[in-house]
Amino acid sequence: MTMERKQVSFPRLLWRLGVLWVLFPLVFAVAFGGIGVYSLQQARLLDRYGIEGTATIDDKYTRTRRDSEGRTTTDYYLEYTFRPEGGMPMSAHDTVQRSFYNRVSEGDAIPIRYVPHRPDVHEVEPGSNKLIGWIFGGIGFVASVVALGLAGWMWTRKRSVLRAARHGEVRQARVTGLRRTNVQKNNQQMYVLQWTDAAGQTGESRMQTQEHLSGHPEGSVIVVYVDPQTGRGWWEEDF
Repeated sequence: MTMERKQVSFPRLLWRLGVLWVLFPLVFAVAFGGIGVYSLQQARLLDRYGIEGTATIDDKYTRTRRDSEGRTTTDYYLEYTFRPEGGMPMSAHDTVQRSFYNRVSEGDAIPIRYVPHRPDVHEVEPGSNKLIGWIFGGIGFVASVVALGLAGWMWTRKRSVLRAARHGEVRQARVTGLRRTNVQKNNQQMYVLQWTDAAGQTGESRMQTQEHLSGHPEGSVIVVYVDPQTGRGWWEEDF
């Protein structure tokens, strides 16, 4: 008997399989990489066109952040004003390293380097744009490597279920029991459903809670899809 194939939503299937977790390091790679590239572009402009000027410190302050584990991080800020060559006074603020912050006081005149035709590109701490560029660019590079590695690992492990959902033979199978795993998620013990299909092949479902699988007791009939390449069966409700 030919069994009707279930209409599978592949975006939903990819989400259930966890494949879309690849997007998280990818977002980090784009965000941090973009900041890194922008900062390095500013550093190149300063290296090529930058001239020296003088800025006056208007204010200095710190901001302390606390992470989920209770650790604190302090950022050091300077507010300053400078007059570009042939232009109007400009006010700006920037983060600096603690050693630089501790060396200066409100009202001090400090050197500033800026691009005459783009005075918004400037730095009061020498090399800060280049440093930020390399740090953020490095983080972006590492995140992109993680994203690519995770994508390759996910694709290798998950393409069997994708092939089964698209092209696999549809079979009936009889449940032979539940197997308790050594995995817990959200403090709940995880189980897998075991079966033997109409061709005599055995298989197991993806991990679920016992409550989720309780509606399929031993001896009940389920529908599985068989990967045409590996022969592995996948439970219809895992799609």
